[in-house]
Amino acid sequence: MIRARQKLLKTLIFISILTSFAIFLYLNQNFGNSQIISSKTDVNQLSQLEKDLLVMALAKYDNNVVDFQLLGQQLRLLKKLYNNKFKSKLELENYLMLEKKLFNWFLPPTKNLEELKNSFKGKGIVMCVGEGKNGYLHIAYSTIDIIRRIFKSNIEIEIFYLGEKDLKLENRQIFEKNFKNLRFVNLEEKVDNKFLELKGFELKPFAMLFSSFERVLLMDSDTIFLQNPEKLFQFKSFLYTGSLFFHDRTYQ
Repeated sequence: MIRARQKLLKTLIFISILTSFAIFLYLNQNFGNSQIISSKTDVNQLSQLEKDLLVMALAKYDNNVVDFQLLGQQLRLLKKLYNNKFKSKLELENYLMLEKKLFNWFLPPTKNLEELKNSFKGKGIVMCVGEGKNGYLHIAYSTIDIIRRIFKSNIEIEIFYLGEKDLKLENRQIFEKNFKNLRFVNLEEKVDNKFLELKGFELKPFAMLFSSFERVLLMDSDTIFLQNPEKLFQFKSFLYTGSLFFHDRTYQ
């Protein structure tokens, strides 16, 4: 009974964390009213996709409050338009306008999702590392050293950080000097952080998004592997679904 309650408590805590994280990401984006199609448009001449756009464009809500239902509709519609392969010029224009509205925090040279998607290739490890007081910089070094020296893996590694204050050049150079196939990516050069206000653990999904890899192994700097992490890419569940999730920590 106690074990069952503990398991239930862990589940509730996990769900709470995920919910809080999702809300945080959406609250950091100030979506206004989607002015895509004029209200004078003849509805009878529109395709179903364009009718959906019209309904969304005329939706009324407070610009200072995120409408999660409308936001979800916009994201689903964006996917629908993309999958529809833009059968009309209007659909293409609507897609580009909607995408720009939803992802207005992209920084040049990234122009759109399609360009970002086409840049993905190969497989690699993604980590977020900073110089926090918890000493994760040293732990990250040890983790990479184990992957390179113990498991003899030369898999590519990308380390994401948030500006010079987060990870100084002199420390980045130590990693680059001692490890091959490793590069650093400054997220401040990828996203408008004055808008997103990222810090800490919320960098992780953005690190995955802006990684150059098509197949990404996102791991914490204090993750300890007992086998070569490249074996994860060969798991049947990953090959079948394209995703594989593992516990951050396990304990009894």
